Amino acid sequence: MNEVKPSRLIFHFLRWFCPDHLYEEIEGDLIQKFNRDAKAFGKKKAKRRLVWNAIRFFRPEIVLRNKFSTKHNDWYMIVNLLRNYLLISLRSIAKHKIISFINIFGLAISMSIGLIILVIIKGQFSYDGFHPNPERTFRVYTEVLDKNGDHTEYAPSPLPLGKALMDNYPFVQSVVRVYPALNSDVVAGNTKIPLRGAFADSAFFQVFGFQQTVGDGKSLSLANSIVLKEETANKLFGNENPLQQIIRVGELGDFVITDLIKATDHKSHLDFDFYVSMSAVPSLEASDKLKRAMDQWSGYLNGYTYVVLKPEVSQLTFDNALSSLSDEVSNSIVFSGNEKSLRFKTQLLNDVAPSSLWMEPGMMMSWQTLLSLSFIGLIILILAAVNYTNLTVGRSFNRLKEVGVRRTTGAKRSHIMTQLIVESLVYSLIALVFAFPIAVLLPLNNSFQQYVNFQAIDFTSVGWFLLLTFGVGLLAGFFPALIVSKINPLQALRSSAGAKLLKTVALRKVLIVTQFSVSFIFIMVLLVMYKQSQFQVDADYGFTRDNIITVPLEKSEFIPFQNELKRRSSIEKISACSQTFHFGNDVKVRMGDVDSLFMEYYAADEQFLPLLEIPLVSGNNFSEPSPGAEKYVLINEQAVEVLNFKTPQEAIGELIILNDTISAQIAGVFRDYHNHSFKHVIMPMMLRYKPDEFREINIKYLPDNINKAVEDINTCWNKVVPDRNFELDFFDESFSKHQSHLEDVAMIGSLAMIAISISCLGLLGVVIYAMETRVKEIGIRKVFGASVMNLVVQLSFSFLILVVLAGVIAAPAGYWIGSAIMKQFVYKAEIGIGLFAFGFGSMVLIGLVIICSQTIKAALSNPTTSLKYE
Repeated sequence: MNEVKPSRLIFHFLRWFCPDHLYEEIEGDLIQKFNRDAKAFGKKKAKRRLVWNAIRFFRPEIVLRNKFSTKHNDWYMIVNLLRNYLLISLRSIAKHKIISFINIFGLAISMSIGLIILVIIKGQFSYDGFHPNPERTFRVYTEVLDKNGDHTEYAPSPLPLGKALMDNYPFVQSVVRVYPALNSDVVAGNTKIPLRGAFADSAFFQVFGFQQTVGDGKSLSLANSIVLKEETANKLFGNENPLQQIIRVGELGDFVITDLIKATDHKSHLDFDFYVSMSAVPSLEASDKLKRAMDQWSGYLNGYTYVVLKPEVSQLTFDNALSSLSDEVSNSIVFSGNEKSLRFKTQLLNDVAPSSLWMEPGMMMSWQTLLSLSFIGLIILILAAVNYTNLTVGRSFNRLKEVGVRRTTGAKRSHIMTQLIVESLVYSLIALVFAFPIAVLLPLNNSFQQYVNFQAIDFTSVGWFLLLTFGVGLLAGFFPALIVSKINPLQALRSSAGAKLLKTVALRKVLIVTQFSVSFIFIMVLLVMYKQSQFQVDADYGFTRDNIITVPLEKSEFIPFQNELKRRSSIEKISACSQTFHFGNDVKVRMGDVDSLFMEYYAADEQFLPLLEIPLVSGNNFSEPSPGAEKYVLINEQAVEVLNFKTPQEAIGELIILNDTISAQIAGVFRDYHNHSFKHVIMPMMLRYKPDEFREINIKYLPDNINKAVEDINTCWNKVVPDRNFELDFFDESFSKHQSHLEDVAMIGSLAMIAISISCLGLLGVVIYAMETRVKEIGIRKVFGASVMNLVVQLSFSFLILVVLAGVIAAPAGYWIGSAIMKQFVYKAEIGIGLFAFGFGSMVLIGLVIICSQTIKAALSNPTTSLKYE
């Protein structure tokens, strides 16, 4: 037959569809018939007849008995097996309702946190993916080396950098500078709203992928041109066409709307409400409406620089050029602060978010925050998985005979593991259904709510959600499956087989201790943050906060509004200022032999200190100076030190130079007060009389006269500013909200409550199951005279010991994390043993309530009910 070459293909075909046990017999018959045909008809005809005879065996009754059919049957069996597993899982859920509810609710709560974090992560990695030429568009950021050797990386860079790169480096194709100096009120007709804006170069819309309504490339070419986002234009003009309309931006003047930015679903770290042509900056600086920044290399925090390289130019080439430029700039700058040198570095536009730099222009989340959130979410998911593991291992005592029967009838260990893992996946899928509404309804503080957008969920997000569900199911079901599948089938069918699983009790105890250890750490973090929050609210900041109302005003409205208020009997004092307790402006100060330095200042009138009850240490207050004549300044005690005066009295009458142009005399020294949060030390500060910078008015009303004061202020407002809505803030409430960071405390509190709830649910499930398994023991003890109190103590003691042990184990970690949190504050509350004792007592009390709720119920049960079949 080896001489008949075509027959090999025939027999290969035959072997493909023919079952193994029939192949040899059929092959022998075909060969025998081929030999007879070869003798009778010749080889050619014999070959043809061989092909036909082989094809005739390709019949359903043979094909269906092939290995291929067996594989099909295997898949069919697998599908039926999974269907059976699913049915058993649903029956188990229905049978053990309380335990199933605890498992599903715990998984749903934890998965809701996981869904929120996945949405946040997806949002953070979806920035700036729509711009042209992303592979060669870079942002230049600044690394500052200070005199202590510390490195700090800032997203901004000096504004002169952009011009230097464009003029001196031929491999640069385009440069765009973004100068965010336009946070002010915008007025269009009778509409006035606060907006966030920035100056930008004319190449802005060539470098970035923002779509324009006109899109002629000239929208930012004129010095007085402004481009609005469509939603901003709708706020200002409604349905009216805004193009070529004139609007006023703060005190900077009028600008013509030359284009609109179309609304888009794309996210960018540049998210300003409007952009003004950069060519307007020089004239605004010349008129002192803006501080000098265009030629200030030392102003590395002023703006943002974006560069598009020419094709085939590498990032390494750009980095080397910036390194040389950094050396030149650092050697030419006379630093006024603690800086030693600057280094300019690059990052691709696609790598801007998530950010690890300071002073980002947008609302991106830092890598540190993103990783911290992911870690917390993982911990909460693990807690829920531990719950499931604990309860499933406990219920495995009741499933011994089921496992034994399955193993005896031929089930392998892998089949038992698969069944339990499928059951865990069913729990996870059901939990996922409830996790979505929980995630949507879960209260998040504003600082996190802005990062969560469930409307942006797409097929990719759904895939990640399902992957999360699958991961949680595997995590929760693996260990129970591993433990139960180890059971010997003969031991499983014996009544005493439960003793063989007693070693799992130790595992369950470890899991309970782990859960409550994590919960105790959450409790300690929450208590530390709350105590620091209250400390910041209740601390003495060096000024009074009582009976003060703050009203925002424009420059032209101060004098008539003050004059109206002075006629009201409910008003005690009135003071105008730029702002009260937010960051102020910077001023360059030079005096005699003292090197130039920058100092924070606030614009204020002569009533600022008396109204806030900030005492003068030396000298005098402002003495009703005339507008525009800045002859005197007031400084705090810290400024006395940095200006090298030995005493406050020595500073009085000395002349200082402000911004190299203004000569002013130190009229007085006021006591230090905290104008920032307690994360910052009290810095040198100055008060200047600059009416052009007044932005708010503080009104101190007589005690117990608040309603009359509000009515009087409203009346004066309607008389002076009838075309705008009346806005006011109560100083003490606004200040407390600003300093307390209650939103952060609330967020940590929510996460802590979730972690504690999951741990409590796990403990509740374990206690419920333990009481069910010991029901006959409890009945026997009661028959022999055990009291309810004795039973409760005996049944609760072992669980309570686990809770106490968890607190002891977690105390060092809680103290370390609490101390790490407090390190970011310069002025902080003391973390004493009392705080830990309170947290420990709270956790023990919660555990005791859960344990006793079930042990008391078990101890009060009627013993005849549990023993009537014995």
